[in-house]
Amino acid sequence: MDFKSYKYKYLIIFLLSCYFIIIYENIIIFNVSNNSKDSKRIGIIGYKSDINIGNNLVKYSMYMILKRLGFRPTLIALKSKKNIYFLRKYLDIEEIEEYNQLNEDKYDILVVNSDQTWSYKYKYLLEAGFLSFAKNWIIHKFVYAASLAHDRWKVSKKILKKAKILVKQFSGVSVREKSSVNIIKNILGIKPTLVLDPTFLLDKSDYLKLIENFNYNIDITENYLCTYILDNSNIIKDFVRDASKYFHYKILPIQFNVDKYIEKFIFSLNICKSMITDSFHGTVFSIIFNKPFISFINNVRRGKDRFVSLNETLELTNRVIFPKKFEENDIAMLKHNPKINIKQFNKLKRDSINFIKKNLYLI
Repeated sequence: MDFKSYKYKYLIIFLLSCYFIIIYENIIIFNVSNNSKDSKRIGIIGYKSDINIGNNLVKYSMYMILKRLGFRPTLIALKSKKNIYFLRKYLDIEEIEEYNQLNEDKYDILVVNSDQTWSYKYKYLLEAGFLSFAKNWIIHKFVYAASLAHDRWKVSKKILKKAKILVKQFSGVSVREKSSVNIIKNILGIKPTLVLDPTFLLDKSDYLKLIENFNYNIDITENYLCTYILDNSNIIKDFVRDASKYFHYKILPIQFNVDKYIEKFIFSLNICKSMITDSFHGTVFSIIFNKPFISFINNVRRGKDRFVSLNETLELTNRVIFPKKFEENDIAMLKHNPKINIKQFNKLKRDSINFIKKNLYLI
């Protein structure tokens, strides 16, 4: 074969190589564009507590965060006979009878959302907390701000064995309480990241948008002492009564499972002078709205660790207390805005958002 034959032979090989490279690169570009964040469908799975104000706002805040990051979130919720008007109004929802009805093809990512998703008392701990129904799904999964609710994790040996296997499917695991970091590390053998409750990742202005066209038929010129009490008692009732008499504030109780109760919660908190609560998220939103408040630790039914961890993390200086008689030293707490460790808060907020971004492959 002469020199010219060799020349043409290598030219043909070169041209064919270029052709296949172009085809290959187009395939890669196509796949990347189809898997961009704009096309990612994210299923949000959390604690089932249909009428709880905090739980609704946890779901709302995570949904909004993911949407702002450019994704297409959907709340996955077990069907409810109760009025979940707020979630249906503001969120895309896939309502199901049970978790094994979900289809892998509908989602690119699953996120286990806060609140008490990892509570040992939760009926759906393995399904909603550890995504047991999706253990064989070949999609991306992570956990955001799981709360144990308590300073211990009393799961059965059977559940623990399954949880140790299921936790390995997550690209990232984060918890909300400081004590949970070591508990999960010691029990499950992984060290989770400490993050803020999702509601802290939005600003006050974000929540005020929910009441822009809301009309609450109360006299806003009054001075109100707002109360959001989940488990009332005589000692709490006496405290509220004595505090309202001392300040000459009118008591404005926040109720749930009434018409537009979440909008009423935000509206009431926004106009009130002070807040008394035994709710974790009542405490959180008092901080977000910068309201003087006292938070009673709800230890019997709901666990004290959530309150203690929040108090320590943000250095709330004794605003979180056990129920007691109203005393003179409580006046300052109900008269002056809370001072938190803003440097620590801002760092945790950045770290929390970065945790979400990292598990969405944005950083």
